Amino acid sequence: MRNDGKPLEKTIQLIEETLKESENTQIFRNYKIENSNKVKREFDVFIKSKINDYEINIAIECKDYKTKVSLEKIEAFHSKCDLIKNIHRKIFISNKGYQSGVASTAKSFGIELLTAEKLTPENFSVLPPVYSLTSHIEPQFSNIIFSFCEDSKQLSDNGEFFFNGMITNISTNEKVNVYEIFTKCLNENYKKFQNMAFMEWMKIDDRHSKVNRINIPCELIFEGFSIENVTAEQVVLKKANFDITINISSSLNNDVTGRVVKYDNDDIRASTIKIQLDENTEGEIVFKGDDEFETYLTENDNCIKLQTLFTYNRETNKITKQ
Repeated sequence: MRNDGKPLEKTIQLIEETLKESENTQIFRNYKIENSNKVKREFDVFIKSKINDYEINIAIECKDYKTKVSLEKIEAFHSKCDLIKNIHRKIFISNKGYQSGVASTAKSFGIELLTAEKLTPENFSVLPPVYSLTSHIEPQFSNIIFSFCEDSKQLSDNGEFFFNGMITNISTNEKVNVYEIFTKCLNENYKKFQNMAFMEWMKIDDRHSKVNRINIPCELIFEGFSIENVTAEQVVLKKANFDITINISSSLNNDVTGRVVKYDNDDIRASTIKIQLDENTEGEIVFKGDDEFETYLTENDNCIKLQTLFTYNRETNKITKQ
């Protein structure tokens, strides 16, 4: 029994993207190319590159079987490649290894054999834990401080306010609930506030408690609004400072799988961790060394490479832009 192998094909494509050394290198998945008989054949992963203006083509076959790959599969891959011009390197990747006699035959065909073993719980025990973060902004505002324009300074110094949440549009004399303005500001800048909260979350000692409540300070500039004091005088508003509370929940993600891709001498080519975020979204981290990795996000089969925007050093409490 076997599955369709598509997840393995995608993982190998991402590994090759991570390991490529030239911008001239292109990695394709399910790539079709015409052979000498004018028949289009498909390759699981196909790499096109150039070295000193010399074109290099690499064909990769992936088999995610539950049993070892047979000699017939190697012979079929060789025959497929043999009818196509200018394939300079042939790689076969199996999840479960190869049957007896395959290695010598593959070597005679010039086919490199790799394995893509699934990581075991023991493998994961030496990897850093993967946490999922979710955020929720509460529709409430605290620590509100109003500032007034200079021509209203005397009134603001001497007048007391009984604030019911209503401010006045000076040009129309219309009463407006200031919390509606705060909410509009929140909705228009949701991602910004969320990112600010995540940055503050990184600084917390106990980051992986069930819920962390983070207050984000905000400043809102008013134009053409006033507030009424107890003597019914209109004081022109300049700005409001207030806090928005954001709850960040952290949970250990157990829906994690991974693979380690090895050469036939057991040297590791790369390792990967795949995290299922929701039904249509997954992330994949490709490790190409002890401290080197790249991260990819796939949503509805659209895959993008994520970039590191900044790093945070807890010891120095400094954020460094990349």
